[in-house]
Amino acid sequence: MFKLKDWIDQDKINWSHLSANPSARALTLLEKNQDKIDWWKLSENPSALTLLEKNQDKIDWDMLSSNIALSLLMFQSLFYLFFFCKFLLW
Repeated sequence: MFKLKDWIDQDKINWSHLSANPSARALTLLEKNQDKIDWWKLSENPSALTLLEKNQDKIDWDMLSSNIALSLLMFQSLFYLFFFCKFLLW
């Protein structure tokens, strides 16, 4: 379980920058403090797809479109579809 160090003042955390941080620890802290998330930045965070999926009403769809993880998922899906359909047509 992740816990902030005692000397860290949560009131001084830059939540916007933290929302862009792809580390698992940053995402754990953000999940516990969803009222402080910068959803614009989080929507572009490649590690935040699970958190975004749970909060679809807060997604910034323009920023999500530039999320590299989503782009890779879409590419993998298209790649699979192309080869699956090609195989069926043989």
